[in-house]
Amino acid sequence: MMQPTYYPRPYPCYPSFQAQPVPQTFVPAAQPNLPGSRAFSAGLFGMMVVSTGTLGANLHHVADGSMTLGQAVGHSVTNGITGGVAAATATAAASSLTNGGAAGLAVTIAAGTGVSYLINKLNR
Repeated sequence: MMQPTYYPRPYPCYPSFQAQPVPQTFVPAAQPNLPGSRAFSAGLFGMMVVSTGTLGANLHHVADGSMTLGQAVGHSVTNGITGGVAAATATAAASSLTNGGAAGLAVTIAAGTGVSYLINKLNR
């Protein structure tokens, strides 16, 4: 007796019949990968990293008495906003101009440094 051919053909290691149906797994829909959402996330992350790093350094000045706590927090927030804007701009530039890799890293560093330089120059 000839076996009927099923399409698609099962792999040779599997039996040619299935006693029970194969359970279907749930695969969530892909989230849109928009450059704006990546830039926003990078901006928030940059703001948190820069502001916490600055506040950590400023707490030494508060302990020395050369700076009040309010001044330390204010300085940390302004530096954090600058770092967040620089990170968001750098991520947006790298996402729209490159496909990642070394070129993406170079664009990220150049754009982030340039934006940070311009903001600091305007705040003088």
